[in-house]
Amino acid sequence: MRFVYHSEDSLFSAGTWTCQPGKWHIEFAQDGFVHILEGVASVTDGDGPAKTYRAGDTFVSPSGFAGTWDVREPVRKSFTLGGPPG
Repeated sequence: MRFVYHSEDSLFSAGTWTCQPGKWHIEFAQDGFVHILEGVASVTDGDGPAKTYRAGDTFVSPSGFAGTWDVREPVRKSFTLGGPPG
């Protein structure tokens, strides 16, 4: 993960993230806005079906999100995180 901005009060940050294929559990402590620049990933929350995102897609992960990321093709995404850490 590479941060391009991180506020002094830790309430807002932005950056890019890259990864190779794999699957893992993730939890978001802040609201997150994601824009997929490259690759394919499926995201599953604890209560629902998987949603697949590809290059060009955007989505929001609310604070408290817990689920699984399944990266099927190498991913590069830009992101912002905001709000008080949960």
